Amino acid sequence: WAPVQLNANGELPSIREAAERTRQTCTLLTNAREALDQSGQTAQKEQGLLLCRAVCGELAMEGSATGADSKVTDLGDGKWCFELMHPGGYQVYPEILACLRLP
Repeated sequence: WAPVQLNANGELPSIREAAERTRQTCTLLTNAREALDQSGQTAQKEQGLLLCRAVCGELAMEGSATGADSKVTDLGDGKWCFELMHPGGYQVYPEILACLRLP
């Protein structure tokens, strides 16, 4: 899961814009709630979540490992953050942009 930030107009971006932003930040989360907590909210109380597939080879847990392509950080309570270490985001394959409206 990737948090979706609002565009310059304070609106949810298109899936292409959200995917590009995710590829730039190279940060994915294992928990949708955690991603929502990091997402922007429009004036209409809308938020976005981007579901992605990621291709990871060797993971570096809480530190560095020679040859690792992804760094994993334990956020506690079963939540993990994956930072993909190759620039350009070619490890990220966005699949679904979910737009949610909060009551």
